[in-house]
Amino acid sequence: MGAKVKGRRLGDWAPEIKEALATGLTKHVTLTQTALAKDSPKDTGRFASSWFVLPDSPGTEVRPEDWNPVGIRKGGQARVETDKYTGVFVLDKKYVIYNNLPYAQRVCFDPVYAKGGAGGAAWFRTIQTQNDKLLNQRLNKELKRVL
Repeated sequence: MGAKVKGRRLGDWAPEIKEALATGLTKHVTLTQTALAKDSPKDTGRFASSWFVLPDSPGTEVRPEDWNPVGIRKGGQARVETDKYTGVFVLDKKYVIYNNLPYAQRVCFDPVYAKGGAGGAAWFRTIQTQNDKLLNQRLNKELKRVL
């Protein structure tokens, strides 16, 4: 006879736990992509709109140079759109959030793009350093719904 929790065998919870973890992963990746787009420096919105998600490895897509002709003209508005990954998130895959624009690395790490200081682009470093903590919080939140 297996161990029981709240009148149920632990083995009966496996599908619910797997679903909770997949839901937490989905929320985390989606919210991280959204944070990257929201906090990216914006001129025309091309860079902010160029954060994509795929399983396993980055794709090759980039937003075109004329992504926002109105924003390119002086006084225009930044156009920001986020293409959300619509596949089913599964736990046995690695998901990659990427930006293929040729200047993406410079915008993410150059102190020139730091909001309020030096030490690299603070907007990106903040998201990067909080990633593991936020993932754990989101997974734990979803697991608490099951357990």
